[in-house]
Amino acid sequence: MATKQAQAKTAKHIESRKELSVTNYIMAMAAITILVIFAGGYFGYVMVKENIRNGQVLVGKLKAQSEIGKKLENAHSLVDNYGRMSSQDKDLIEAALPDSPDFTQLMSLMETANTSAGTRMKSITNILTDASTTGSSAAASAQPAVATTQDSSGQQSANNAPQSVKAAAVIEGNYSQFTQYFRNLELSVRPIRVQSFNLKGNSGSLKGDITLETFYQGEADYSDKEKVVQ
Repeated sequence: MATKQAQAKTAKHIESRKELSVTNYIMAMAAITILVIFAGGYFGYVMVKENIRNGQVLVGKLKAQSEIGKKLENAHSLVDNYGRMSSQDKDLIEAALPDSPDFTQLMSLMETANTSAGTRMKSITNILTDASTTGSSAAASAQPAVATTQDSSGQQSANNAPQSVKAAAVIEGNYSQFTQYFRNLELSVRPIRVQSFNLKGNSGSLKGDITLETFYQGEADYSDKEKVVQ
């Protein structure tokens, strides 16, 4: 009787161990399956992210190639058109929109307008540099600073967008002389805009405080630049 009970306990113990082994096996397989799923998902995410980045790089390259092609086409067209122009037209364009502030040229044009109209320029001030001069010696004034921008490489380059150059002048003359003076400014080879003026005195003797504006444009920049594709 005791032997049968011992055998029954042994069989029950063996069965319990079998059930535990099966349970452990199932849990281990489930853990491995979960790890495989997560690993596959992670590597899938990495692959998708890499494919998206490669696509962005390709799109960026194609866009850059298209922009370079357009710029080269425009540059060749400008060179051809410029080559067909007469030297007189070239000088006119360079005088109308110089590639530097050329404040000296601006003062020379204003002095010419004064001489033709009979007015007298008592003083002129470069508003950008606050360099004031008097009378005909105004041509010795300093040039204003050229506006600059900074590209992604940290190098400064001239801003080739049109830049403003301003001057304040004090003019004396009579009413008809002032009328002719403003007409002369309108006919100037370099566009000059009168921003403001204030006249004092009577029609026979006037003193005018005038603020003028003109423009210049830096040389075009066709140098290569790098752009990081995000």
